[in-house]
Amino acid sequence: IIQSPKKSIIPQKFQQQRETTTKGGGGGGGGKKILCETGIFRIKEVEELCKKSRNLSALQSGQIQKLWRSSSSRRMDDTKVKRVAIVLPFTGDTKFEFRRRVAKQILMAKCNNTHNIKDEETVVLIPEFAFYGNRKAVGQTNHILSNVSEYILMHLIGLREACGLIEWARDTYGDGVSIAIGGSSMGGYIATGAGILASRAFHRDDDTNTKKKSSNRANKKLGVVSVCSWHNFEKSFAPNSYLYLRLDREKVLIKDSYVENMISEILISSESEGSTSSSLPIGRSIFQNLNWKAVLNRAMQLLVGIDCLMKAGGGAQNFENKLDTMVNHFSKRDRLITSDYDEIEAIKSRCTSFTKPRGVVFTYDPGDHLSNVLNPKAAIVPAFLEAFKRMESS
Repeated sequence: IIQSPKKSIIPQKFQQQRETTTKGGGGGGGGKKILCETGIFRIKEVEELCKKSRNLSALQSGQIQKLWRSSSSRRMDDTKVKRVAIVLPFTGDTKFEFRRRVAKQILMAKCNNTHNIKDEETVVLIPEFAFYGNRKAVGQTNHILSNVSEYILMHLIGLREACGLIEWARDTYGDGVSIAIGGSSMGGYIATGAGILASRAFHRDDDTNTKKKSSNRANKKLGVVSVCSWHNFEKSFAPNSYLYLRLDREKVLIKDSYVENMISEILISSESEGSTSSSLPIGRSIFQNLNWKAVLNRAMQLLVGIDCLMKAGGGAQNFENKLDTMVNHFSKRDRLITSDYDEIEAIKSRCTSFTKPRGVVFTYDPGDHLSNVLNPKAAIVPAFLEAFKRMESS
């Protein structure tokens, strides 16, 4: 996840142009057309991992949609793009329809006079998430996964692909471009992790995942948008929350012994500080007599929690003040993600340390989780617009 090997993203030209939608009037769009192209994206590490398994072969690559506003049907000029929004899904957002609504509202939004964005200067990218849409494992019927292995793998693939898309956008679009990656709920968590990880080498010319080099990365900006999301799996989820994993019995289901042993070793090492033993006693399971939700939260935190990613990246000091902006929105009546004061303060402290001075924004509303996640106008669209405003004024 945290490595950035050369040529790890393999961009493919967008095709199936031109699906168009004409919107009139409102939001400053002035009747402009929203154009859409569909392409395929591949990350080398993900492709190599998934092609080794018959069950995961469909996850090797995913569709991606690119939307922009234009008054004509000609192909856009990538060098003129000033804003790129990468919109990730919330849990259950398996297709493109909802995020296309988000994209259209971002594209049709009226910009202020100081930062007036013209046609073809904003692009929205909507990637297909692992285990969603057409990227399903063998036997998978919907987004509800039946084992911990696939749930963990979904997050690992999501983080790696999001990092790759950030790097590809940085190297593809024009000088001075502002890139914002974001989402609600699960999408906000993936965006936060990927944004922080990608920020470490975002402006470095010696580290790129594409063949195409950018002439001036110093003028490019990177921001994160997070709505009703979390940083800590163990502390953030309310005790009665639905954890997106449906099990037939109240015990953890592991698809193969390798993954079970890997998770067991991590859990044991965390409980036995300073212990050098990494193997389970014969006949014992770390999951025996444990609540499956507690085990899942612990495993997720130790495998893909933000603190774990920072540690694997050499420590939080390597990421301090690297992001240009972070916009975080919380709901005061959120019953899925805890509103515990100490946890919220920990998130605020972490975001502040990873972001440049005056780049971090925290907003609140009296609503609940779903009212914000399912309504683009409530939080996610304003948050993206605020992120662009912050980056362009810094």
